[in-house]
Amino acid sequence: MIKNYLKVAWRNLVKNKAHTFINIAGLSYEGRLKNPSNHFRLLI
Repeated sequence: MIKNYLKVAWRNLVKNKAHTFINIAGLSYEGRLKNPSNHFRLLI
């Protein structure tokens, strides 16, 4: 079952490259913030 979840996740990552990049960049940026709870996310 986990193998199927990983396959689907990989396909979605490859299919939506721009979205994946934005999410990963956002997570790495959020890690550098001193207090990330004071910031808001923009959902498109």
